[in-house]
Amino acid sequence: MRLRMRWTFGLVLVFLAIQTAQAAVTVMGTRVVYNATDRDVTIQLSNAGTTPSLVQSWVDLGDPKALPQDIDAPFVLSPPMFRIDPNHKQNLRLVFTGKELPKDRESLFWLNVLEIPPKPGEAAGENYLQFSVRSRLKIFYRPAKLPGDANAAAKFVKWSYKREGDKGDTIRIVADNPTPYHVSFADIRLNALPKNQAQGEDNEASQAAAVAASIGPGVSGMVLPLSKAEFLVTGVAAGSPQTANAAVPLSIRFAAVNDWGGFVYNTADIVLAP
Repeated sequence: MRLRMRWTFGLVLVFLAIQTAQAAVTVMGTRVVYNATDRDVTIQLSNAGTTPSLVQSWVDLGDPKALPQDIDAPFVLSPPMFRIDPNHKQNLRLVFTGKELPKDRESLFWLNVLEIPPKPGEAAGENYLQFSVRSRLKIFYRPAKLPGDANAAAKFVKWSYKREGDKGDTIRIVADNPTPYHVSFADIRLNALPKNQAQGEDNEASQAAAVAASIGPGVSGMVLPLSKAEFLVTGVAAGSPQTANAAVPLSIRFAAVNDWGGFVYNTADIVLAP
C-alpha cells in the first residue's frame, strides 16, 4: 500500500499561518547490522510525541525515490504498517529472505521509516501545513566468516591525494578500502604543513599556517568494500604547489563510525598520487 503525502494550505489576507507537524517517531540506533547467522534483527521505534502516528516501513536497494511496491529487497519487515501511540514503543522484525548475495563482502541496503502524523483537529483552524517525515538508515548484510574486524576496518584504508584548481587550494583525497566491510567516515581532515616548513624551515609564520591548514574543512562519506572513494577538501592551501606557502598534506585525521553508531578517531599517512 502506498501512502501519499497530504498538503493543506489556507491563505488569510496578507500572511499564511503555518503549523508544522514535527517528527515524533524515532528509530533506536543509526544503522542495522544483519549477520548471516542471525534468524532476525529487532529494530525499536519510539513515539515521543503527544499524538499517535501511522508508520510505514520498507527496505530499498539504494534508490531513495523508489516506491515500496516496486522494490524487490531480500528482507521482510514485520509489521510493514502500524499505529504507534504517544509515549509508546514498537518493535520492527527484520528477516532475511535467503536471496543469494556476495559472500566475500558486505551488502548495503536501506531501512525506511515513514511517519504520517494525524490531521489536526478543528482547534488548529484552516491554516496549517502537514507533511510526512521519513527516516532512512543503512542496513549492512554481513556474510559469515569474513576476515578481519568490521570495527577496525578503517585502520586499513589507504589514502592518497591530488591537488586541483588554479591555485592548488583544492585537494582530491582517494580512499582505497581493501577490506570486505563498508567504512563510514563522520569526519575526514588533513594534517598539513606549509611547503617551506615541510622542507625543514621552522618559523612562527609557518607554524601558524600549519595550524590553519590542519584545521581546514572536514568532509564525510563512505567507502564500499574492496573499492575506492574520492573526497574533495577545499581551502587547505594558499597559493599553487610551486609557491612557498602551499600546504603539503602529511596525514589524515578521521572519525570512523562503528557498528553501534559511535565514533572511532584515528590518523593515517597520506601520499601524493602518481
